[in-house]
Amino acid sequence: MRFPLVAVTMLRATTFQVGVLTACATAAWLVMTLPAGTVVDRVAKRPLMIGCGVARGVVVASIPVGAALGHLTIVHLYAMAFLVGSINVVFEIACQSYLPVLLSRRRLIEGNCSAG
Repeated sequence: MRFPLVAVTMLRATTFQVGVLTACATAAWLVMTLPAGTVVDRVAKRPLMIGCGVARGVVVASIPVGAALGHLTIVHLYAMAFLVGSINVVFEIACQSYLPVLLSRRRLIEGNCSAG
C-alpha cells in the first residue's frame, strides 16, 4: 500500500511519522500471525480469502473518503495500515493453506515457488 505517500503528500508527515506508519503495517505480522493461523484452520479458505479482498477494499476506501471529508489524520493512517496489514496476514496464510487443495502433489513445489 502507498500509505507513506499519502502521509507525506496530504498530511505533510515527518520522517518519524512515516517510520511509525511503516512499523504499523509490519507489526501486524508480529501480532496477528498466530491468531490468523487459528482462524484459517477453522473456516473455509476460499470465502475467507474473498472476504479479505472485500475488507481490504473497504479499509483502503476509507482513506479517500476521510480525505474528502477533511477528517484524514495520521492516526487514521496508522489504524488503516495496521488493519490492511492484518488482513494481508490472514489472506497470505489462507492462500498458502489453500494451495494444496488447488494443485496436485506433483505440482505443489512449483506452485509454492510461484505463489510467494
